Amino acid sequence: MHELNNLRASDLAVNSNKDTWIAVERRGLHNITTGQEIVVDGPMDNYIGEMLIDSRGYLWCTTGLPKDERKQGVYVRTDEGWINYLFSGGNGNRYRNFNSTLAVFEDAEQNIWIGSWGGGLLVFDQEFNMHPINPMSDSGSVWINSINNDDTVRVQTSSELQGIISSVDNDPFYSVITDFILDFKTQSIWLSNLAAKNRRSLIQYKGVAFTDAALLESAWESYSNPSGNDQWFEMTQDPFGDIWLASGGAGVIQARLEDNILKTAK
Repeated sequence: MHELNNLRASDLAVNSNKDTWIAVERRGLHNITTGQEIVVDGPMDNYIGEMLIDSRGYLWCTTGLPKDERKQGVYVRTDEGWINYLFSGGNGNRYRNFNSTLAVFEDAEQNIWIGSWGGGLLVFDQEFNMHPINPMSDSGSVWINSINNDDTVRVQTSSELQGIISSVDNDPFYSVITDFILDFKTQSIWLSNLAAKNRRSLIQYKGVAFTDAALLESAWESYSNPSGNDQWFEMTQDPFGDIWLASGGAGVIQARLEDNILKTAK
């Protein structure tokens, strides 16, 4: 008897030599007679949300769009081929929501920030170490799959980073990050925290790269929107430093920070 270790087989075939092949979901083909494996070097899914080619030439792909909860993870094409990441665990299995990845962004020191519809955000440093930022206190796990590697590792939000992003009203562990801006004028990174329970949907990280300073409470500031709308999907910045936000139901919102107060206009 061959043990699949809880993997899901979608089909089985036996040739004239009685070699038995099994098609395994997300893991290619396995010959259970010889032990041979065939893994496709590519993303696990053909549905791509956003793409980014970073400063090292790596191609990052998210797998969702706003309000799209297909939960297919995040993919990156490196010099050695594709790496696929799929998350699970955490409080009420909420790390699975991070698989509904949305925006992807590179900071000034080659760290990759990825926002999600439900799992907050996660930062990959240059060595592909993962730093989640979300309200989840329980650890989760991430399956890392490529033609050269098949591994599952633990992922944990530092206690200092559990209060940065606000959850939505009806779920204390569900948080949404839809976009990022690198603002050299204020030496900041801006995050859009859609539908924040605390009604402070614009977050400022006071630095241009993710470093150990991110663990300090003073490195973060959040701002409420005087107009009351917190459905912010995309952001851009004009040459004068004003931030323009594409909203759900309120058109385009212009935001300007004056004396540490966020002023907005439609």
